[in-house]
Amino acid sequence: MTGSSSDRPLSGQCVVVTRPKRQAAELSEPLASLGARVIEAPAISILPPDDPVPLEDALLHLDRFDWIVFTSINGVEEVIRCLGAGAASALATCRLAVVGPGTRSALEQIGVKVEHMPESFRVDTLAHDLSAAARGARFLLPRAERANPILPDVLRREGGVVTEVVAYRTVPEEGAADRAREALRQGEVTIITFTSASTVRGFVRQVPGDEIRRASPPPRIATIGPETSAAVREQGLEVHFEADPHTIDGLLSTIKGAIESHQGDT
Repeated sequence: MTGSSSDRPLSGQCVVVTRPKRQAAELSEPLASLGARVIEAPAISILPPDDPVPLEDALLHLDRFDWIVFTSINGVEEVIRCLGAGAASALATCRLAVVGPGTRSALEQIGVKVEHMPESFRVDTLAHDLSAAARGARFLLPRAERANPILPDVLRREGGVVTEVVAYRTVPEEGAADRAREALRQGEVTIITFTSASTVRGFVRQVPGDEIRRASPPPRIATIGPETSAAVREQGLEVHFEADPHTIDGLLSTIKGAIESHQGDT
């Protein structure tokens, strides 16, 4: 870390990070290096499925599938955990598609090639891209317990055979937002970050939207992409910054650019 806190671009900002505990540092540490005071308030925990059998069965019979499609790094991590030491060779038997670079990186780290990633890192774009190859193709989708239906819906409509299995579930991280809630009441929080729809729902379960709106001054909300932004708006909250591109690095650069632009206008 270089420079005093006062001469860094996020000096004076208090940023709440709602990512799960094991993933928070990827966002928290760069924010802190840019001068922000960071409050980690993990809104959710990532857990294995209640019933692991469907996932385990699918992974035992990967020869049934032409494509495995991953829409989050959590799905990749749980599949690798289930496959164990043979993960790389097992996954190499199928064509792999991912929604974004973080998910791709998790696969490439074990030496597996990813065949397709959409340019805009969005599930709807991924669905559109794969639709051309869908007819007659067999897709495995290891996903969250409650996932956006657009991908399987599009693939099935275009003639694909889709198997959805629960690879993980998200549960609220009770009590983890207490520090953030108190900082909001004290008017200290300037930005709240959300990196998935589930982090939005988990955080608002602990800190209701009315409390966020009533904070003085009210915090600005930064999201990683459209699906997360939609979840924020469903809670009656305003989205001030949306990452472009829809990645952690994109979120960081969007926040930094917005703050520097605002400071330049004052």
